[in-house]
Amino acid sequence: LTLRSICLPCIVIVTFLHSFLALSLLRPFFLSFWSWQKQPE
Repeated sequence: LTLRSICLPCIVIVTFLHSFLALSLLRPFFLSFWSWQKQPE
């Protein structure tokens, strides 16, 4: 077993958690921008 094959699941989990945290943090900004875009001129 190489170090890459051992750490691959850890890398996938960390990447998934990082993307999930980024999406949860950016969600209010996207929602506010979306509501601002939908407002009539």
